[in-house]
Amino acid sequence: MTVAIIGSGPAGCYTAQFLRKRLPDAAITVFDRLPVPFGLVRYGVAPDHQGTKAVTRQFDRLFEREGVRFAGNVAVGTDVSTDQIEANFDVIVVATGLDDDRLLDIPGEDHPRVIGAGRIVRMINGHPDSAGEEIRLGANLVLIGNGNVAGDLMRLLLKPLDAFVDSDVDDAVLRQLRGAGVRRLEVIGRSPMAAAKFDPVVLRELRGLPGVRFDVDGESADNPSRIAEVIRELRDSSDPEAETTVVLRFGWTPQRILTDGGSCLAEFVASDGSRLRVGADAVITAIGFQHSSKRLYPGDDTGPEVISALPSIYRTGWYRRGPHGTIPENRVDAREVADAIAADVKAGKVRTGRPGWPGLPEHVRERAVDFSGWRAIDAHELAHANAGRFRSKVTDREQLLRLASRNVVAGGDRMEVDR
Repeated sequence: MTVAIIGSGPAGCYTAQFLRKRLPDAAITVFDRLPVPFGLVRYGVAPDHQGTKAVTRQFDRLFEREGVRFAGNVAVGTDVSTDQIEANFDVIVVATGLDDDRLLDIPGEDHPRVIGAGRIVRMINGHPDSAGEEIRLGANLVLIGNGNVAGDLMRLLLKPLDAFVDSDVDDAVLRQLRGAGVRRLEVIGRSPMAAAKFDPVVLRELRGLPGVRFDVDGESADNPSRIAEVIRELRDSSDPEAETTVVLRFGWTPQRILTDGGSCLAEFVASDGSRLRVGADAVITAIGFQHSSKRLYPGDDTGPEVISALPSIYRTGWYRRGPHGTIPENRVDAREVADAIAADVKAGKVRTGRPGWPGLPEHVRERAVDFSGWRAIDAHELAHANAGRFRSKVTDREQLLRLASRNVVAGGDRMEVDR
C-alpha cells in the first residue's frame, strides 16, 4: 500500500510514525513545500524553546531508519497536482496545518501597522517566506490576545538579547522588530482573567525580566483562578521603577482600529458597555490561525477524519480540528487518524495497488529534496551558528536548495530503504 502525507510538521510526522507501526509494509512519502522538514516545530515554536523543538529527534528516525521518504521542495497543488497525488497513492493524509493569522473581522485591521502574530513568529524563526520582510514595531504596542502565542511574543519582544543563549532566534530580525526597544505594551483580550488561555508556565517565564513592570487592569484582586494567581505573582515581583511597562487587560472586545500615518488607535468595548481607546505604533493580533486561500481541499469541514467525497483522503492535526492544542495533542490526533486508516484498510474500504512515489512525473521527483539533503542543510546551520546560538537558519530558499543539491532525489532511487 502507498501513502502520501502532505505536510511534514508534527501532525504529519506523528501520523507517519503510527502508520509505520499499524501498516509496516506501506510505502510512505511525506511531502513538504519547503526544502526542509518539521513545519510548526521549526518555524512556529518559539526559538528559545529548544526543549520543545527536540521532538524532531524522534522524527529523524522515521526518515533515516524506518523507510519513510521525505520529499521536500514539492508543493502539492502547485509542483504536483492533487489529481496526480490521488492517481498514484492509495491513502492521502492532509497535514498542512493552518498558516494564516485569524482575522479580527473589524474595521481598520487591513492597515499595514496591524500585524499578525504568526507573521512575526515566522520572521523570528527564519522562515524562507519571510526573508527580506521589514517590520519595525515601535516603542508603544498593542497586543490583542491572551493565549500562549501572545505570551511567547511578550517574552520575545522584552527578553534581553543576551538571554537567548542556545536558541535559534534570528538575531537580525529580532533587532529589526524591536528597534530602540519596547516602552509600553498593552496586552488586551476579550476573555475575563479566569478564562484566559495563557498556560501558567508561559506566564512564569516572564517573571524577573529585567527592566519590565507588569500592571493588571480590569479584574478584582480576589480572583481565585490559577491564572489570576500567576498574573498577580507576575505583577508583584516586577520592578516598579522599570522603564518598560506591560499592562494586562481582560474583558475587552476589539471594535475598530483607526490609523493615521504611522500610528494606530485601537478601540475596545467591555460587556458593560464601557469603552477603551489605546494608542500605539503598531497593533499585533494573536487570536489564532485559519486556513489560507491556498487550501488543498476547500469546503471539507463536515467530516471527522475522512474527507467524505474522497474516502481514501484523511486529515490530521490543525487541518482536521482547527487551531487548538499543543504538539502532544497532535500526537493523540495522529494516533486516532492512523487507527482509522488501518481499520479502513482491514475492512477493505481502501483500494490498493497505486504505484506511489515512482509513479509521479519525473520532473516532480527530480526537484524533490530528500532527507539526506536536509541533513546537509542541518549540518551547515549548526556549523555556522552565531556566537551563543544553537543554529543560524538559512532563510534564502535558493541557498537551501544549493546546500541540498548534492543530495537531491534523482528519479526516486536514492533511498537506502525503498519499501
